[in-house]
This record gives sequence, structure tokens and C-alpha cells, in this order.
Amino acid sequence: SECVPGFGEWTPADRRAWGKVWTTPYKDAHIFNRSALIGSMTTDMKNDAVLMFQTLFSPNVKDFAWSSHEDRENFKLKILFLKRLVLLLAVCGVQFTTVDNSCAVRAWP
Repeated sequence: SECVPGFGEWTPADRRAWGKVWTTPYKDAHIFNRSALIGSMTTDMKNDAVLMFQTLFSPNVKDFAWSSHEDRENFKLKILFLKRLVLLLAVCGVQFTTVDNSCAVRAWP
């Protein structure tokens, strides 16, 4: 699916790929064109998923030269917090609506 990062997209290989993940396709003109807005939002959310994955499960952390044991422990605590936050959001049940200003909500897929 277009919303799910492909196999190679989960681990950007070079600066160009990382630059693509960190940039947004959003333009002010997208406010007036729903299909363009949805396309840029989809790309942004997909890139956010890649960044979250790389933050929480980066294979490069094992080889990183930490300046101190305290820095490494602080990093671990932050990652543990983020993982728990993601679980909290999943358990609480995020909802959405397809109608502007509507109370008719559905569970997020």
C-alpha cells in the first residue's frame, strides 16, 4: 500500500534518502486541494513512521560511541518512555472522522 513504507524505506541508505524522510511535500496551496493535501499528509505520516522506527529500533545504536555511561542510560530511558507512549496510544484507541466537525467517529485502523 502507498501508506506503508516499503522494505528499503525503513532504513534510509544515504544522505539523500534521509533528506527525503526529513522533508515534507506540503505546500500552502494544498489547503485548497484536498487530494494534494491528503497526498502530502500520507507522505508525512509515512516518513514519521520511518523516523519513529529508526528512533526506537535503530540497529546503529549498538555501535554508537557514547560519551558516558550516564548518556547511554538517559537515552535508554527516553526510548523506553517513547515505546510506552506508543503502547498507550494504541491501547487508548485513537479515533477519526471523515466528516468535518462531526461526532461520528471510527476507530483508527
